[in-house]
Amino acid sequence: MTETNPNVRSLGLLEKYQVSKSIAECYGTVNLAAHLAHSTGWQDQDMQTWFLARLVPAIQQICDQEPLLSIVVANHDKSDAYLTQISKLDVKDIVEFKTASFQDNSVFQELVAAESRHDFPVNDSTKPLWRLCVVTHPEDTKRCIMFYTWQHVIGDGMSSTMFFDKFLAIMNKSTVEQNPDTTIKLQKIDHLSLPYDQRGSPKPKILTEVVPKAINALFTPKFIAQRLDAERWAGDVKAKEEKHNSTVRTFEISLDKLLPRCKSEKVTPHCALYIAAITSASSELINGSAKITTATPVNARKFCNPPVPADEMGNFVGVLDNTIQLPLKEPFWDEARKYRKKLKEDQRNVALATQYLGYLGTYPEEWVKFFKKPLTNSRMGRSGGMEFSDLAWWQPKSGEGDWVVEKATFCQSINVYGVNMSLNAVTVGTSLRGSVVWQDGHVDATKIDQFISKIQDILKEQSQ
Repeated sequence: MTETNPNVRSLGLLEKYQVSKSIAECYGTVNLAAHLAHSTGWQDQDMQTWFLARLVPAIQQICDQEPLLSIVVANHDKSDAYLTQISKLDVKDIVEFKTASFQDNSVFQELVAAESRHDFPVNDSTKPLWRLCVVTHPEDTKRCIMFYTWQHVIGDGMSSTMFFDKFLAIMNKSTVEQNPDTTIKLQKIDHLSLPYDQRGSPKPKILTEVVPKAINALFTPKFIAQRLDAERWAGDVKAKEEKHNSTVRTFEISLDKLLPRCKSEKVTPHCALYIAAITSASSELINGSAKITTATPVNARKFCNPPVPADEMGNFVGVLDNTIQLPLKEPFWDEARKYRKKLKEDQRNVALATQYLGYLGTYPEEWVKFFKKPLTNSRMGRSGGMEFSDLAWWQPKSGEGDWVVEKATFCQSINVYGVNMSLNAVTVGTSLRGSVVWQDGHVDATKIDQFISKIQDILKEQSQ
């Protein structure tokens, strides 16, 4: 493809990765739910009319500010797949309204699961790859939950907090437009920024980093690979070829006492939650496995040269892979410090993780095979382990005004052939909220409830 237009470019490695998951139908979407308070409410007005008067002008402005919100994928299943811009959108196509008693956690969990299961048809290059779902309460006109849900190709987890920072700042400043035209004409963008792998990010050394991985992948005898696989936790129910269908549990932890303890132990709440989750998984989920593998996505903007601006939306993520022998042998806070040290010392490997995708082969055929490979090569049909995706402490920068973030919940779809389950988290103020996600039927829900309860007990005990 000849790239003559500044707003059209080929897919980067992380973008190919995300589109391939959609082609394989093994992954849905990512979402961040902002639990909002607003000082005015619709009272006797029609709820949807009240919201649209505020949302339509704000959506117009955020789309003008953020190029990726008007970007779609063209030729998604061809070798020349590329990103391009749509010229208009209808707000009614990307905003859904629901009414639910979301203080009931079981109701809220199903709302989160529904967003995680949502599919954006990447083969439709006329519709945006994001949406808003506004959930109002039947008895409270001054609070709502607003989900920002997106196809992973247009952004990483951190991009969602950037979206809300900018969107709510606009909402707090923009004027109300009664009965607006919901069809928005989009400004043609000046340029589309290059992806992570083309922004001066580190490249692996062929002889010492790429070749050993290739040899290991190609020439490790199958019986040895299966023996190693048998030592790692990969779940109780074997994966099968099926579409993603995420089930979700959510929970909340107060940092009032935990945060001061973390500071005194010289670790972050992220590290404490990670070790609590490993400890809990060892006792509540894992039957006899000697090891657990974990994957921690890491904000990789700083690894680029020059560094990507901290508020630039997009896919700029690395990953820390870790294999842990169970049960943990060191005291809780020693294990937390050990994990924090690994996060700091493995920065190069974190930064390189994305670059290895460049050796997968022909897109999209070899990429789709990559996602489905565990079906035949792994004992339980999945790579196994747990993903731990934490947006950490989000300090909303929406300014003063009508719309205030009280707390938030971050979640994403499970990858059917990837980890057994994922643990996602985000902190606003002193409220750390988590979500646990797994493929429906692949993990016993009772065990998940016990897993979460154990995490809460561990952190409460360690906060003393």
